[in-house]
Amino acid sequence: MTAQLFRFMILGAPALFVALFAGCGKSEGDGLGPSAAAELPTGNAVFDKNCHGCHSVAADGKAKKKGPNLSKAGTTHDAEWLDEHVKNPKAHMPGSNMPAFAGKLSDEEIKNVAEFLAAMK
Repeated sequence: MTAQLFRFMILGAPALFVALFAGCGKSEGDGLGPSAAAELPTGNAVFDKNCHGCHSVAADGKAKKKGPNLSKAGTTHDAEWLDEHVKNPKAHMPGSNMPAFAGKLSDEEIKNVAEFLAAMK
């Protein structure tokens, strides 16, 4: 092995590796800043924290909870309807025992959980 090749393998290859892969997995230009995207709760996370106590999304429908199983919510309702329902359930179902989440969750959290449930089909 020549001295130049040996020097490249010892000094150059690691530097080339770092140069090629530095920043992998980072997205830039989304306008959210480095931590803002990570702070936005997913619909699944919002559901787990705020809805799971009363509702299930178990596909088998066996999990018995106070509220209905929502594993197929998207087959009967779109995200807009679900968003409105989460904000004020009595507007759609006057006898509902579900509390209104307007003012308890942000509009973004409600939108995310509505989209999560609308995808349940």
